[in-house]
Amino acid sequence: NGEGSFNEMKSGSLRYRKTAKIEGTVYKLQVTGRTKAECKAKMKALEDSKKMNITVAGNTITLAELCKKHLQYQIQQKIKVRPKTIDRDECTIRNQIEKYDIGTFQAQSICPYEISEHIDILLMQNSHSTAIKAYNIINSTYRWAILHKILFENPCATVHDSIVAKMKKKEAKKRYYGQVSVLSKREVEILKKEALKTDDEGNYLYNGLGLMTIFTLEVGIRGGETCALRWKDYHSDTKSMDISRSRSVAKNRPDGGSHYLPFDDVLKNYKRRELLLSDEAVDVIEKAKRTRGKVM
Repeated sequence: NGEGSFNEMKSGSLRYRKTAKIEGTVYKLQVTGRTKAECKAKMKALEDSKKMNITVAGNTITLAELCKKHLQYQIQQKIKVRPKTIDRDECTIRNQIEKYDIGTFQAQSICPYEISEHIDILLMQNSHSTAIKAYNIINSTYRWAILHKILFENPCATVHDSIVAKMKKKEAKKRYYGQVSVLSKREVEILKKEALKTDDEGNYLYNGLGLMTIFTLEVGIRGGETCALRWKDYHSDTKSMDISRSRSVAKNRPDGGSHYLPFDDVLKNYKRRELLLSDEAVDVIEKAKRTRGKVM
């Protein structure tokens, strides 16, 4: 076992980190205190609790492990039931928490400054929405842990307002400088020509995919919304289309999560909408009816 290292934090407290091998298992331990003597005393108590296989008020659980336990609890209690939401949270924990240093720290010993510093790193490396998802998971995990008496303090509480303000500033900057890439008229012509290619017998080379691509281009809806369309959603008398769901994929959890299955999900904003179709969009639908009878 090494002696470990001390680091002074901005708050003036000391953080003591140490790698210890106990009963054949290597642990990364961390405590905080006002003096080196206090840190060493806390570290000794933590090591002793490990040797006795005792978990002291959640001190031995890392932030990443705690986030996973919180997500599992939400799944078991059916607090989170949308498969896509569960997959997204798993991905956020894995990529924005577990892969960073903060994910390996004991959850109880993490200070507000470290939470703020982690969000700063995420904002530099990712979009503001990615940072928001990670922060929301961390904050809600601490609140859950306190409610269930696993931990006693939430380091997010004292820096919450500053983090929210920081993320709003990042979002505003993105909107100001944001650029949207659009297809030129020439590129649209090339895409349509390719999508409508046929063989010698007049069958579309891309089957329904080419027509779906052109339809999506004409009406401006999401790809998942196009895939979830049914013939009953189309109203020829009013030349309109009902958009009420979206096709997505998620892990097949009953099968162990090793495969992904498609499913129809609610819309992103939960609001059904009716679109008035252009003549070009109606023409695509009529082509689909004549060629296959059921493309959507």
